[in-house]
Amino acid sequence: MEFEDETLPTRLDRTVIYECKWVNLYRDRVALPTGHILEQYHLLDFGRGAVIAIVENERGEILMERIARYPTGMVTWELPSGGIEGDESILNAAAREVFEETGYETHAHAEVYQFNPLTGISNMRAYIVRCRAGVKSGELDQNEIMAARWFSSQELRSMIKRGETSDGFALIGLLLYFDGKE
Repeated sequence: MEFEDETLPTRLDRTVIYECKWVNLYRDRVALPTGHILEQYHLLDFGRGAVIAIVENERGEILMERIARYPTGMVTWELPSGGIEGDESILNAAAREVFEETGYETHAHAEVYQFNPLTGISNMRAYIVRCRAGVKSGELDQNEIMAARWFSSQELRSMIKRGETSDGFALIGLLLYFDGKE
């Protein structure tokens, strides 16, 4: 049997493996458009979207954060990012995350792209927002962020080539940023 245009798989049954306010894990029984049944399809449900902020200063530099990540056992440079809370808009979520993590106020927010980072196992939707840096009126979130620093495009391109930036959100955001600059 061939796939028809716009035909989507259908959930037939769901077993809850784990649920909390951050992430849910379900084991679904799914019917594919071909009629084949997947008895155990595991789905990570985040229940909310995520924002990634590309913050540019007056010199054209980009703000990055140094973060120690438990899941990967790595310390990486990343773009400010985080979850969208409640009925918060994408642009407001980006401004809040940048301020909470780095202490910088931001303005001139614009959504530049949205994507699903793990389409095979998750329903998470991520939104990339570009904005301009304002004044630094807050503090660095020392529980999460080790350092915040401004990088030139050349420095960031070199970091990517050397594999020093491995965070998917940062890579997608930066590559889209560079694509728009050329």
